[in-house]
Amino acid sequence: MKKICKKCGLFACCYFFIKNRNICKKCHSKRDKIYREKQKEKRKLSSKRYYKNNKEIIKYKTKTYYKCNKESILNSLQSSRSKNPLKYMYADAKYRAKKNDLPFLIKIYDLSIPKDFLCPLLKILMRRCAGNSSDNSMTIDRIVPEKGYVPNNVWVVSRKANANYNSPTLDRIIPDKGYVPDNIMVVSFKANTIKNNLYISEMKVLLDNWKKKIQEIKTENQNRKNK
Repeated sequence: MKKICKKCGLFACCYFFIKNRNICKKCHSKRDKIYREKQKEKRKLSSKRYYKNNKEIIKYKTKTYYKCNKESILNSLQSSRSKNPLKYMYADAKYRAKKNDLPFLIKIYDLSIPKDFLCPLLKILMRRCAGNSSDNSMTIDRIVPEKGYVPNNVWVVSRKANANYNSPTLDRIIPDKGYVPDNIMVVSFKANTIKNNLYISEMKVLLDNWKKKIQEIKTENQNRKNK
């Protein structure tokens, strides 16, 4: 049996039409999409209202379902985390940004896992976190913490490197001299690692930028005092 679509005029087998309707599946899908876009805010408010009025019932049902299906839920979550690590790292970073009131302007395509899964700071092999996190688990780190999660300010490093980023370390001013008096200083793990991974030309550029930043901070503090 064949039908004619009243929207686009398609003449085809009833398989391409909505059951008991003179509208094809393609036109119905388009109309549905337009309707959902128009009702988006209304549906959102309706969902919030429903949750507010039925909060305790929803919580009880969720807890009951989790208790009855705990093992399958955890297995499914672990499998999904190991297959899509960036997706879950992105969601975790978004939660932390909201919790700590930090800017979050990155998209998932701004992130990339280092080649061969090697941590760019510690050069240790990182792993996909399927269950409890460890020192080798991958995490999203902010290069300049104050800037927040913005493009060109995030990278994927190991949890150990992220945790020890600001911890103090002993550094040699001139590496060839070794650890001798007047040639050692206490710096952050971050500064020590950056220095070891840079060429002299790159270090000069970095120092110039730091000097500018220090000068800006001093000027800001002076202006605050004057006010």
